[in-house]
Amino acid sequence: MQHSLFSLLWSLVSFLEKAPCRITKLELDKRKLLLSDSRSRTLSVLHGKGLEFACKQGYKLIQPSFRECVDGYMDFPLCIVVKGKACGPAPGISNGDILSLNKKVYSAGDFVEYKCQSLYTLDGQNKSFCSDGRWTAVPKCLSPCSVTEKDLATRNMMKKNISEQISYLQVGDSFEIKCQSGYLLVSESDFKVQCEKDQIIYPQCTERCELSTKEMEENNIKLFWTTFIKRAFVSHLDTYVFTCRSGYTEDPNSSPFHVRCLKREIQYPKCATLKELGKCGPPPPIKNGDMASRLYMEYDSGTSVKYKCSKFYEMEGSETVTCQNGEWTNPPECFEKCVTSPKEMERNNIQLKWGFLKFLFFSPDSFEFMCKNGYIEDPSSSPFEVRCFKGGIKYPKCNILQVCSPSQEIMKKNNIELTWSSYFRKLVFSQVDTFEFACKTGYGRDPKSSPFRASCLNGKLEYPKCT
Repeated sequence: MQHSLFSLLWSLVSFLEKAPCRITKLELDKRKLLLSDSRSRTLSVLHGKGLEFACKQGYKLIQPSFRECVDGYMDFPLCIVVKGKACGPAPGISNGDILSLNKKVYSAGDFVEYKCQSLYTLDGQNKSFCSDGRWTAVPKCLSPCSVTEKDLATRNMMKKNISEQISYLQVGDSFEIKCQSGYLLVSESDFKVQCEKDQIIYPQCTERCELSTKEMEENNIKLFWTTFIKRAFVSHLDTYVFTCRSGYTEDPNSSPFHVRCLKREIQYPKCATLKELGKCGPPPPIKNGDMASRLYMEYDSGTSVKYKCSKFYEMEGSETVTCQNGEWTNPPECFEKCVTSPKEMERNNIQLKWGFLKFLFFSPDSFEFMCKNGYIEDPSSSPFEVRCFKGGIKYPKCNILQVCSPSQEIMKKNNIELTWSSYFRKLVFSQVDTFEFACKTGYGRDPKSSPFRASCLNGKLEYPKCT
């Protein structure tokens, strides 16, 4: 299918390249010819097209009257005088014969027919006419072409059909050939040789190179124009362009990547990984950061580049990384700066102790929280002095402050009263407060009573008792 398509395209190109025929008025007048419209003028005829001719008055046209243009050449018909002087004996031709008995005298309009000897080919019209005392042009007999195995062998070719016996080839005849092993036809269209006017025009078989998939893989290369190159074999002096496979780069010690086939040999270039060459690829990306300088696809060993963090992020580690024998040193990290969250502070009932200063902190900044009014530190809370670490803040916690108001009814029932020092201090106590009870006059401490020194716990008081 591929060969048929190629042949079709080649035929189309060949047709378009054929020359037209230019016919002049002078030439028509010289040959006593007229065009089909009985006029004589200069014109051009495309290859493959033809014209119908006629003769001027007093002349007879020798058929056929229609002639075709073939690559710039047209074989014009003859116009002869049928009433005129007689002719002598017809002229002979080399390597050919007159089919009839050659007479001494021929009348105007008479003709003789010629035939070539075996293997010779007639060139021109096979008839010559007596026209007003002169014979029209006689044909030639073209010699056959000699074909020998030696001729083919010296050109590195052989007959496609080995059993075909060919010693001589008539003009116009052809046979198929193929190149010997290790050789390749320069043109894919020249698979036939043809005898053209006693000589053979041979195609060219050149030494070929075979592209090695194995060597290409070992050298980490591929053809640059992979889509257009389908052949495994390439001709002598053909040039191919290689490129590195994905993930590889050109080896500085490699041969050129534009390679010419030289007497069956291809010198393959070489690619290697950046690490094998001691080079590094692009530096590793970092989260929340970017390169501070222009990015390249490869870096020589010893090359350093810098990073920078995005806004509101801070860097931990060296801002510079260096390529060392194909590997980068450890890149830095970019952490979010510590930004106090109003929502988290509200949830934990806290505020910044120095809230008027700032809300944005850097590692290893330390800052302090405090409980909001009406709240107290949770006993299980983390420390209220906090250090910023990689963008994280561990928030302490405060609980609502519970208060106690001594009950006059319970104190009367338990025959107790606040000591004068507690009484004068305040009548409402928080859970951090400690105060004292005493027995009223005439009562004594109950042996089973709770302590008379009490604290407010979760909004409740444990009252002592006197009897």
